[in-house]
Amino acid sequence: GRLEDHLKSGNLSLAKTETIILDEADQMLDLGFFPAIRRIVKQSPKARQTVLLSATMPKPIRALAAELLDNPRDVAVTPQSTPVERIEQAVMLMDKPEKRPFLLQALKNQFRTIIFTRTKHGADQLVKYLLKQGVTASAIHGNKSQNARQRTLDAFRKGEEHILIATDIAARGIDIPDVSLVVNYDVPTTPEAYVHRIGRTARAGRDGRAITLCAPEERKHLCDIERLIKIKLPIENAQVGEIDENAYNPMKALAKPVAKPVSKSRPKKHRKGGSTERTEKKSDREWFDKKRKPKVRKPAGRRKAEAGKNSNGGQQHKRGDQPRKKGGNKNPPRGPARNRAHD
Repeated sequence: GRLEDHLKSGNLSLAKTETIILDEADQMLDLGFFPAIRRIVKQSPKARQTVLLSATMPKPIRALAAELLDNPRDVAVTPQSTPVERIEQAVMLMDKPEKRPFLLQALKNQFRTIIFTRTKHGADQLVKYLLKQGVTASAIHGNKSQNARQRTLDAFRKGEEHILIATDIAARGIDIPDVSLVVNYDVPTTPEAYVHRIGRTARAGRDGRAITLCAPEERKHLCDIERLIKIKLPIENAQVGEIDENAYNPMKALAKPVAKPVSKSRPKKHRKGGSTERTEKKSDREWFDKKRKPKVRKPAGRRKAEAGKNSNGGQQHKRGDQPRKKGGNKNPPRGPARNRAHD
């Protein structure tokens, strides 16, 4: 972004560039930098050397290499990244609310542990949960400043803190030799990310463990991982005594909300003194009907008695002699029509 800003303002020119090096190309793919890379490369001369470095080579990376490089030479330092044999791997099947309580049990008697989450928000929420349980932990992700990330890594490396929670991007390049446990709190959506994660342990000839907490909706990602590493991971059904219903669910966070169907039934009315729950706003028709005064019907016996009384000499009014209602006509006629009414 800053490089493009300098190019647009005229403070920098790439007209005499001889070499372009794209390091961590798969990381740039995850961050969505490919459009910016294409714009920058177009401003450089065609006669140049281009080097693309990547720990993994998925199809989008190879497509970018074919676009930017002219007849490139493929140099593989090691075969496609696969987990080292010294890592003890396991998958624990459980529902999403069971992950946090299980994590507390897994962290007991562990010296140095890295926990991976899929999102930055999920990392922050997990840190808050562990702190409430009396477990000290810190997070590193893209929203943290470089100084904050460096301070957290230094404390983790020196042994001042034993639990580090990270996202895939922020964990790139972490080289700490004595990490004893890696926990995949969220199953990564790409199998290459799984290889990067568990590679943080069993470094420098040491042994290590990696456990993955897998919810039912994450099983599809687990199959992709096994296909890449060509290993059938041991799977166990975890049993946890308590369940945390308030746990953050990254799968729901990424899903689009579904609109609720509108109910066509009329809202229920509440009697006075009953429930304090408010009903839905009434329609204009219901408000109008409420304002009308209900017509009072007399009992049948009383109506017959009054009818007989009137027929036996009771005083009756003709249609034209009915007494005027109290208050008179609210809209009396004006002008000549008024005078005729008095006559």
